[in-house]
Amino acid sequence: LGPLQSPATDAMGNSSCAPERCDVEETCSAARMEQNVLVKVFDEKGEDLFQLTLDPAMTVASLKRILYEKMSVPVPLQDVRQILPKKESNTSGPAWSSVLDVLDLTCGIGDLAQTSSNSISVRLAVRTGPVAISACQCSTQLFHVEEGSYLSEFSSEEPAPVQCIAVDWAERALVQAYQGLDIYDLGSGLFLRTTGDRYFKEHLADQVVSCVALHWFSRRCLTGLSGGTLLMWNLQQPLSPPLRVFKAHSRRVSCLEVDWAQNRALCSGQDGVLQLLDLASGDLSIMTSNSSSWVQCMSVGWKQKKALTGGADCILRLWDLGTFDLLEELKAHEGIVQCVYADWEAQRALSGDLNGSLRLWDLASGQVLREFTGCKSGISSISADFASERIVTGCQDALLRLWDCSSGECLQALPGHRRSIFAISADWQGRYSGKRPGGVTKLPVAVL
Repeated sequence: LGPLQSPATDAMGNSSCAPERCDVEETCSAARMEQNVLVKVFDEKGEDLFQLTLDPAMTVASLKRILYEKMSVPVPLQDVRQILPKKESNTSGPAWSSVLDVLDLTCGIGDLAQTSSNSISVRLAVRTGPVAISACQCSTQLFHVEEGSYLSEFSSEEPAPVQCIAVDWAERALVQAYQGLDIYDLGSGLFLRTTGDRYFKEHLADQVVSCVALHWFSRRCLTGLSGGTLLMWNLQQPLSPPLRVFKAHSRRVSCLEVDWAQNRALCSGQDGVLQLLDLASGDLSIMTSNSSSWVQCMSVGWKQKKALTGGADCILRLWDLGTFDLLEELKAHEGIVQCVYADWEAQRALSGDLNGSLRLWDLASGQVLREFTGCKSGISSISADFASERIVTGCQDALLRLWDCSSGECLQALPGHRRSIFAISADWQGRYSGKRPGGVTKLPVAVL
């Protein structure tokens, strides 16, 4: 056959065959990118879950949303990593040689696919444990409480300052408010729509939402405004005016809680008025009126017909919602009480003030059971799970703090926010992470 011939070269020593080989590689790569990619999904134990045929241009972020729809695992709790298979294996199922780090959300599926098979294998792990949503004026974030890790941030296309939030963990819905209501799907992490912004621009340009309560099942939302008015919204009609307007207070509505089953709300304002509102008739029943001790925060036990309030005069007050009687005054704080949280079954409550004092109360005796130390800034929000003896607080130094209720120890301080945290809502029961039979019921997106 004769000697092997070397490829022809030019004066610079470059092979004349090189461009032809490069063209072939580019053509093959382009052809492969035009084909759909087979995505094989496995669980943490290596069990085959299912397979998907996807467009190669689809990003990892889009893949995670598809996994959410099929598995009902919220996107922020998904740990999706690529599996690199062994070259030779006689075992059934995936033969893992390694699992890569968490995938870049902007990466295309086609870029990850194996050249020979045009497929990709991924492992889907699920993070469990309590999560919390906290808000400051410039951001609303989802945290894993026990891990102390940041999971996700919620922002719209035209972000506005956040004034208050409401969370429906069971329905995986979030509302954050300023001059209108921004609605998010907590499962997919997507912004859905804004409700009420046009009404604010036309009629309430000088006001903002100061507090909000959400009932996603009925698609209703009750907001208190800086001018003292309460508005009831239909979240399915983003361009419509509010369903009801309640003239409740002469000054800013400071806090409210709603009993959606019985169509009633307890609200307070900086005019010092604490009153019960019938949402069906609009009737108001004043419980107390004292401008020097206006209510800053409240926790309501609708079943027990009791309410615990804290306010500007540094005093906690226990109320009977049936008779409107003041049952007891609890005095221990030296700063304005900014947050309260009550476990009505166990007759225990927590309160935090502007000076950084956090106290645990026995509501039956009115005595302080424990004072927590370790926070030097004001405590503005609180949530607790007395079954696991865990407390999480939002503070004015922009830190979330996790506490052990039994020992009073501050277990960790979680950074993430840039400004003072004014609201926190925690899911201790696993409603957010729990699987839903039959897949996911998507939150409807209104057509504007």
